[in-house]
Amino acid sequence: MKATAPGRPDPFATHEVTNQPAPLEDYNLFARDSALADALAFNLPPARLEGARQRLHALGAELGTREMFARAATANAQVPRLHTHDRHGRRRDEVEYHPAYHELMAVLARHGLHTGAWADGTPGAHVERAAGYLLFAEVENGTQCPITMTYGSVPAIRRDARLAHKLAPGCQAPPGCVQTAGRPLPAPESPR
Repeated sequence: MKATAPGRPDPFATHEVTNQPAPLEDYNLFARDSALADALAFNLPPARLEGARQRLHALGAELGTREMFARAATANAQVPRLHTHDRHGRRRDEVEYHPAYHELMAVLARHGLHTGAWADGTPGAHVERAAGYLLFAEVENGTQCPITMTYGSVPAIRRDARLAHKLAPGCQAPPGCVQTAGRPLPAPESPR
């Protein structure tokens, strides 16, 4: 037992815990996932496979860091705050997220997991995007909701030529339309 003062034992001390593994961190998520590597080899066109492996290896290394897991834990521990009105009583309708949440979304966008497969358009782009998305799911899931909605919105936006001309180019270039998730879109600005 640790002593808190000379001669006094720590009242909260129990024992040293030795039967728990070390935290799983500072490793490459992709390098250790042989099933995902096999699935890529089976589903990707051969010309895309090596480049995809390199990109996913870089993503796996970034995602497996202690800092990334800490960022994810922080984002999940901080509940989003709804602000319906400003201090003068006017409607505000804004949700405030912890900065860690936005940092995680930026990682997803930087790696093209929001709309990169649509912008790429080559065979295997969506398979590679799915593999990266799967790796990110090992770290954090809350940010995947807006990223999934962004990814899923591209085909719908493309069905309307006027809307596609206005929105699609911005959505497909990182950081893209994911950034609008951090601010309210007033009715006059809403695409109709």
